[in-house]
Amino acid sequence: MMTIAGRHRIGVIGGGSAGYLAALALRTQCPAVEVTLIESSKQAIIGVGEGTTPVMLPFLHGYLGIDLAELISEVQPTWKIGVSLDWGPKGGEAFQFPFSAPYLSDSYVRTGTINHAGLASELMNRRCGLHMIQPDLSLKSLAPVVPFAYHLENQRFVKHLAKVARRAGVRWIDAHLVDHKLADGGDLASVRADDGREFAFDLFVDCSGFRSALLGGVLGVGFKSYASSLFTDAALAGAAPHHGKLAPYTGCDTLDAGWCWSVPQLEEDRRGYVFSTDHLSPDAAEAEMRRHCPGLGEVRLVRFAPGRRTAWWVRNVVAIGNSYGFVEPLQATALHMIVHEAVMLVKWIRKGWPLNRGHESVNQQIAAIWDDICALIALHYKYNFRRNTAFWRRARAEVDLLALTPVIREAIRTGSVSRLVARGDLEMGSGAARDVDLVLLGLRLVRADQLNTTVDDEGWAEVRRRLSTQTAQALSAASSVKASRRQPRSVNFEEAAWYSAIVGLLKELPKKKADGAEMPVLLSVPAITNVS
Repeated sequence: MMTIAGRHRIGVIGGGSAGYLAALALRTQCPAVEVTLIESSKQAIIGVGEGTTPVMLPFLHGYLGIDLAELISEVQPTWKIGVSLDWGPKGGEAFQFPFSAPYLSDSYVRTGTINHAGLASELMNRRCGLHMIQPDLSLKSLAPVVPFAYHLENQRFVKHLAKVARRAGVRWIDAHLVDHKLADGGDLASVRADDGREFAFDLFVDCSGFRSALLGGVLGVGFKSYASSLFTDAALAGAAPHHGKLAPYTGCDTLDAGWCWSVPQLEEDRRGYVFSTDHLSPDAAEAEMRRHCPGLGEVRLVRFAPGRRTAWWVRNVVAIGNSYGFVEPLQATALHMIVHEAVMLVKWIRKGWPLNRGHESVNQQIAAIWDDICALIALHYKYNFRRNTAFWRRARAEVDLLALTPVIREAIRTGSVSRLVARGDLEMGSGAARDVDLVLLGLRLVRADQLNTTVDDEGWAEVRRRLSTQTAQALSAASSVKASRRQPRSVNFEEAAWYSAIVGLLKELPKKKADGAEMPVLLSVPAITNVS
C-alpha cells in the first residue's frame, strides 16, 4: 500500500452528488485519510430535480455537519413529506405514500383508502408544509412529529456540496481521465489524464455514473440486469410552471408507457417522463409528456439500464451511486443508496487498513439491498391497472417480483406483510414491511376485513378531529418553505426522535428510546429472507 507521511490516500473519481457526498463522508468521518476528488469539466453532470428520503437530513446535517441555514439559502430545497401516486385501480383516486403512516390500517378500513393514515397524509392532501400558526401567531414546527425529506435541484445541490467539500479539506482536481495502470497483483495502481498527469491512490471510489469507468470499465466487473422486473429504460426531463401551487410531495402520474414525475421547486416543477423505448419512441414520449404537462419547456433525454454490478468492491476499487447500480427514479432510491453506500464504506475503512480483504460479505449485503429495492419498485408496476396500454398489460403479465413473489402472494391472502413478520412467518425489517404494506394497500390489493384497526370508533373520530385542527392551522407548502428561508431554525427537526434515531444509526451510536415515534419509511430496505 502506498502512503504519504503515514496517511492513506483515497481518490474519488467523478463528481456529482455521488462523488461529493462520498468525499465528504470520508473526509468528515475518517479525518486521518487524505481524500482527493477528480472530476472533468469536460464531462457534463446528468442532473435533474431530485427527491430524497428521510435519511438525507440526518446524513447531511447530523453526519456530515452541513450547516442548515447555509444549505437552505444556497440550495433552496422544498419539503417532501411523501410521494403521491396516480396509480392503482382504474378510475380510483391517487394514493399517498407518506414517510409516516401511524393509522395506515385504520384509514384503509374506515375510509377505503390509505390517504388519511396520519398527519403527514393530511398535510399532503391539503398541500401544506411543515409549519403551523399558533393562536399567538407564532410559528410552530411540525417536523418533530412528521418525518420529511428534501426536494433538491441538482446543480444547486452539487455546487453547494463542492463548496463544503473544499472547505472540509477535500482536495479537488479537474482532469479528464483516459487511461490507467494496474499493479502486479491486479489492483488499480493509477489513473492518467489526457494531459499526461498521473494519479495514484490506495483506494479508488468509482463515482463515474452509468459509465462505471473503474469498476465496470477497468476491472471488468459484470452487470446484472433488472430488465425482467423493470421495463423502463429512458427518461425525458424538463420543467413546467406550477402557478404557485407548490406540493409537499413528489408526484407520480401513470402515463401510457411509464410514468411522469413532478419534483416541486419554488419557481417551477421539475417534470420527467420515465418510459420504455420498447413501447414508445422518444419523440412520441415527448408529445405525450407535453400533453400531460402544460407549459413544459425544453426537455432532454437520459437513457439508463436498470441493474447493478455483480460486485460492489473489488480489489482496491469500490463504487458509489450509478456506477454500481440504478433501478429508476420511482421512490427516490438513487440518493438514498448513495448515502447507504457511503456510510457502509466509512464503516469498513474504520475497521483498519489494509482494506483488500473480506469484501465478499459486504458485496452480498449491498447486492441484497439493491435486489430488494428492485422488487419493491417492480411491485408498483405489477398491479397498476390505471391504463390498459401495451406497456401496462405487459407489466402486469410479466414483471418479476424476485424475492417478493411469495411474500406478496401470502400477504394478499392474509392481509399484510407486517402481519407475516409479526407472527414469525417472514424475516424482514419492520420498516421494509411497512414500505410494502403501503404499496399493497395503496393499490387496494388487500381486503379491509383482513386488517386490524388500532383505535375504536370513538378513538378514530378523535384522531380525525385532531388532524383536522392541525392541518387547518398549517401553512401552505410554499409559505412554509418561504418561512424556513427567513428563519431556518424554525423547522426545528434536530431534536425530533426520528431524526436523532437515524443519526444514531448512521454513526453507530448506542440506541436511544425514540419515545414511541414512528421511524420513517424508506430508511433502509433489509434483505428479504425466509418466507415460511
